[in-house]
Amino acid sequence: MRTPPIQTMLTHLLFILPFVWFGQSSYRLNSRTKISDCLWSSHTRHVYSFGKSSLIDCFKTNGRQLYRILVGTTIQALQQLTGINFIFYYGTDFFQKSGISNPFTIALVTNIVNVAFTPPGMYAVEKLGRRNFLLLGAVGMCVCEYIVAIVGTSVNSVVSNKVLIGFVCCYIAFFASSWGPVAWVVVGESFSLRTRSKSVTICAESNWLWNFGIGYATPYMVDSGLGIIRNIRNSQIIE
Repeated sequence: MRTPPIQTMLTHLLFILPFVWFGQSSYRLNSRTKISDCLWSSHTRHVYSFGKSSLIDCFKTNGRQLYRILVGTTIQALQQLTGINFIFYYGTDFFQKSGISNPFTIALVTNIVNVAFTPPGMYAVEKLGRRNFLLLGAVGMCVCEYIVAIVGTSVNSVVSNKVLIGFVCCYIAFFASSWGPVAWVVVGESFSLRTRSKSVTICAESNWLWNFGIGYATPYMVDSGLGIIRNIRNSQIIE
């Protein structure tokens, strides 16, 4: 099982970091210019009226800000810990080792399911509420994962492969309609305007940090032996 290039994952992390600082710098720049106040949009004036903010403000207890940032970063971490990236990063290899003859076709189907079930989640989140919908999605994904684990380790037949594919698609449907988009909805609605840009950026950084960690560690957890470490040592010996 091959690991996604570490450079690709780190690029996402490094790309987000500057926005932590730049989050509200536009308002500071506006305050130094000679542009008339009438050229400012009403939204800019409204946000700027709350004053400047720094990264330290994102971790203060005023207005339960620290609690909000902990909730936001935890939700983003749990979104990655659902295991969805295992299917999208290593799904082809997983289906192939499970005895499925067309793993690339199944990987295409899983991506289609992921896209198709996102719009229904946009409707359901307003009807069920954020917390209830996240709990429902978590229970649905948990049930599907248990069935996939039981079927994948106990039997090996054409029927079991179909069951495996079916419940993987159900798992992706639960994720795509609940934890996929709703985690970002919760993060976007949790913070005050004064610290929202920086707080959301920190939560996004949590998302990509866990994405990188899970994606990089998966081959070591799945493959037997030392996996990639052995390959690196062998290449060094040859050199």
